Amino acid sequence: MEDLSKYNPLLSIFNELELLDNDSLWKFFSEENLKLLAKFILKDRIPGLDYSRMEIVNKEIQNITLMNFNSQKRYVDKLVKIYRKADPTKFILLHIEFQTEANKAFAERSGLYNIRLRVNNDCTIVTIAIVHRAAANYKHMHQFDKRNNGTLVRYQGYIIDQMIEREFEKDNCVVSQVFHAIWLYEHKMEFSIQELIDKFLKILKNVYAFEFKDDQHLSLLLFVLKNVQKCLSTFENFQIFVKQLNELNLNSKVMDALESWKHRLEAKGMAKGLAKGKAESVLNVAKSLLKMGLFPLENIAEATNLSLGKLKELQASLQ
Repeated sequence: MEDLSKYNPLLSIFNELELLDNDSLWKFFSEENLKLLAKFILKDRIPGLDYSRMEIVNKEIQNITLMNFNSQKRYVDKLVKIYRKADPTKFILLHIEFQTEANKAFAERSGLYNIRLRVNNDCTIVTIAIVHRAAANYKHMHQFDKRNNGTLVRYQGYIIDQMIEREFEKDNCVVSQVFHAIWLYEHKMEFSIQELIDKFLKILKNVYAFEFKDDQHLSLLLFVLKNVQKCLSTFENFQIFVKQLNELNLNSKVMDALESWKHRLEAKGMAKGLAKGKAESVLNVAKSLLKMGLFPLENIAEATNLSLGKLKELQASLQ
């Protein structure tokens, strides 16, 4: 049995990858690679755009989504303003919806967001839904084109599963590598484990052919590795992948990116711990003041920034 200890640093992320959800990965990837993503989506749809002049204007879409859905889990979405080359004062709005599981309600909701954006903006609006998986009752192409005061509206459901593999392999764009990784998951039953490993290794080689900043490498790496894990299913198969990845001499770059990710997770955990400790400290102070019985609830609320309702709960628990 071969000693795999030299691969342990990379193998140690296997269980951590399980904790990552697709929406979070899409958010990370889209923020770090937004220009590439926008160009990939719009290249055959709207010519003459200046991708060096892009602005994220998420607040508008967040206001729309929160109108009716603030009790549900928020979906990862982006609203991007992209100016036109011919007239620097004109722009389009690209509205991107990312969804892991799509159904009819998702299509209707995305269309509703598009309509609300159109009502408030006199420009071309393009809504693209990038769907990881779709329910049986989800129609994979929802299109409507309307002219309202010169504004063209287009909504297209976009399912990676419907694309063919050569569309990713031929395209010299890092975003296509991400879509290829998703496509492999959707079609994993068509390939042997070794074939899947070979294809994922090719994706990573393509990714590292580009010169990106650390966060861009990290977002791509996490995205691909998450799909590697889902496709290969078992830790034993992941071991084989890691061993062959190491033989490509990409391991140092992979480990640098993962080290950055680990530091970020540790910092986030520390911040959460401090916040939790501060909250517990405030509760302890409030309990002490309540036990003393010398101050009105209003004064304790002012001193601790706790609500009267929370103080009444604490008071009841002490009796």
